[in-house]
Amino acid sequence: LSEDFDFFDKAATVALIEGLVSRPINSLEEFIRWMKDQEEIFGALQEVAAIAEINFTCATGSKECEDQKDYFEQELMPAIAHLGDALNRRYFESPFRPQLDRNFWDLHDKSIEVDIRLFRQENIPLDAEIAKLSGEYQKLVGAMAVEWEGETKTFQQMAGYIDDPDPAVRERAWRLVNERRHAD
Repeated sequence: LSEDFDFFDKAATVALIEGLVSRPINSLEEFIRWMKDQEEIFGALQEVAAIAEINFTCATGSKECEDQKDYFEQELMPAIAHLGDALNRRYFESPFRPQLDRNFWDLHDKSIEVDIRLFRQENIPLDAEIAKLSGEYQKLVGAMAVEWEGETKTFQQMAGYIDDPDPAVRERAWRLVNERRHAD
């Protein structure tokens, strides 16, 4: 995977993962290389998606950050979910998998087996909708703030006061946050 690969190019990303799904594997060495390539691609993809999520979390009012997060959740992930399932099935059905060190790979195999059993094509749009609703909730809550001792504080900043050893401080902070939450 080149360092400048653009995961925001959906067609290129889908083609890259389709290449993994269809790659010929004729030996244990090729199987291990295939697994390493898969790990590299999905690791880089998860990193870019996580950065988009963090940027959105830090700047819930930024349209650019929201669009990047939405791209991953609403466009790319639904477009590649079935490919992830195909990769899991290809791994699990490989004649080379039993040749791997069972002490190391057994737990991984159990996880893949569960993923295969749970995957349903009809859940892909539901997952995208859940992500969309979660983003809307995050945007609402991220924009909420309260006045505390002359300063504007986010709910995250108020968490320290809700955990304060002084019960009066805890109660005051809790009431303030909940009043704000119920105002919307």
